[in-house]
Amino acid sequence: MGFSVLLDLHSAGITSIQTALAVDGAYLREHPGVVEKVVTGIVEGIAFSVAPANRRIVEETLMAHMRISTQEAARRGYESFLLRVNRKPYPPWKR
Repeated sequence: MGFSVLLDLHSAGITSIQTALAVDGAYLREHPGVVEKVVTGIVEGIAFSVAPANRRIVEETLMAHMRISTQEAARRGYESFLLRVNRKPYPPWKR
């Protein structure tokens, strides 16, 4: 059950956006500290999730919040995440 995979972007070597954050210019000017804290939280969350020492807690969190019933399914999901996660959550600089 579920969706059919049309194309695995990772296997095809295609870079894609996994997490996007948009902010209105006025809000950014008025609340730069809030925006900085949100971006910092996202980057720290990614770093926590990919750290080998945190594997168990990340898998447990996946199980709890995604209603995954088996440790094996959580393990496979986490391994898939590790293969695909953007460890630098910003696009490469290109001119």
